[in-house]
Amino acid sequence: FVPYVLLLVMFSVLLDLRCTDRRTVWAAKLQGSIPFAHGPVEERSYIWQWNELTGHTPLIATCLEVVVLAVWVPWLVVIGWRQRRLGPKDYDPNEDGEISAQEMMLFLYKNLTFILDIGVAACLVCAIAAGLVYTSPFDRIELQMLAVTSILLWCNFLNIIMPFKFFGVLVIIIYKMLIGDFFKFLVVFIIMVGAFSQALFALLQLSDFPDDIDNLDGDPAQTLLRLVWVSLGDVDSTALIDQTASPNLTLAVYVVWVMLSVLLINLLIAMMGQTFESDMEDTHKTWVFPFAHRVLSYERLMSRHQLCVYRTGNPGRTDVAEEENQGDAFRNEPYFEIRVEEDR
Repeated sequence: FVPYVLLLVMFSVLLDLRCTDRRTVWAAKLQGSIPFAHGPVEERSYIWQWNELTGHTPLIATCLEVVVLAVWVPWLVVIGWRQRRLGPKDYDPNEDGEISAQEMMLFLYKNLTFILDIGVAACLVCAIAAGLVYTSPFDRIELQMLAVTSILLWCNFLNIIMPFKFFGVLVIIIYKMLIGDFFKFLVVFIIMVGAFSQALFALLQLSDFPDDIDNLDGDPAQTLLRLVWVSLGDVDSTALIDQTASPNLTLAVYVVWVMLSVLLINLLIAMMGQTFESDMEDTHKTWVFPFAHRVLSYERLMSRHQLCVYRTGNPGRTDVAEEENQGDAFRNEPYFEIRVEEDR
């Protein structure tokens, strides 16, 4: 927990410094203080000369990048790799040769920390590498990689705080909603929005005022995106409908889509509400099994000496528990009975 919080703090400072540096250099380019160069070597020379004249030195950001690249990236790779669960019993626990949706959901959950840790490490390396090149478009690539890293890093922090029951229950419920309810909704939504976007794209052709329909008749992706925004509440498209060749039919298709999108959104809310109510009825049951999985994941990162010092519980075999030398039995026995229950 503590190392990850330190990583979050360091990354937040690095993100702020790199954004400030990029923004300052870009403003100097727009003002003409730094010429626009045709290559990375020439542009780097211009920026260094400008730094010497203005005293702008991104030294702290560079030092943080070195620390992140030398310490935190290897740490994330090692921690993530040691928590991977890629064996046959992980994606097919009952070994029936068929992988169900439930098994796939559990497999993703088992490897969620592994995926996020490796993803964060890869994005950090790409961001730092892009930051070494001053010319466009690598400056934008650096900022894009930092943005993706921020999302992955903070989402992974939810896994870190999951052992705390108050937060863990909410994290588990959110994960179930995203993987279960939202995924089912997304499949139906994509099918429906694809159907109506193609219909609207066809109706937007041969308009008498092609300049007034925002290029929706030439790009199907823009038409699909417009319907997505409509489903989220942006329903005022009267002026657009009036410019089509068949305004009455276009209006009918548009109204049907608005009603259908409202129905789908409310269906998603109802599905999530049902999931929340069912899981909140027994929060201990909802939390305890993922908590046990997290404990076992952390246990895999510990050495045998650390297991002997910090492990608590009873040996899982009765014959081991009755041996005289309890220290050796406690250290060597791999299975333990640990009771987790509500405070009375």
